Amino acid sequence: MKRIIAAVATVLATGLLAGGAGASGGLIGTAATGAKSLAPNSGADVYGVGGGKVDGGFQSFNLSAHEGPNGDFGHVSVTFTNLLLGQTIVSYSVNVTCVHIHTLTSNTFDRGVITGTVKSVTPVPNLVGLRVGDSVDFGIKDGGNPSSGPVDDFYAPNAGASTTLSCKSFFYTGALANVTQGNVNIKGP
Repeated sequence: MKRIIAAVATVLATGLLAGGAGASGGLIGTAATGAKSLAPNSGADVYGVGGGKVDGGFQSFNLSAHEGPNGDFGHVSVTFTNLLLGQTIVSYSVNVTCVHIHTLTSNTFDRGVITGTVKSVTPVPNLVGLRVGDSVDFGIKDGGNPSSGPVDDFYAPNAGASTTLSCKSFFYTGALANVTQGNVNIKGP
């Protein structure tokens, strides 16, 4: 019976992990109606930070991504867990290389695209095919006070980020409200 549960859990996890795979799964793109980026010299105090669990604990994350006049920096760590067996599916940490805090329809800069390079990953090989040195991207959204229910987004498509365009060319268009525990906080100018 344990082998059947493990097989089903692996198939479900693979489907969920691969479901976000691809260039961006359609939630990170270059065209977004009404989207606005920050002015190039908006200051050093622009960031996306947070941590928590996504979809009831299937994924946990922590991030600190800063946009600054001397370059972008920070980290993102992600762990996927098989909730049926309590085992880690994949866990990886990323050095942030690009941060794009933006808005889609208002003057509130409440979204971000983060790109980075994988600095550690376990196990190797893993279900998402990530290796040290791979470039990945993330989408985040600050939906306000989480005490009113899930309002924030953390999107980790586990796919390679563009190596030809800066993340500042991309916009996060998701509205997942999938951070079920924790918080994402974005600060614009």
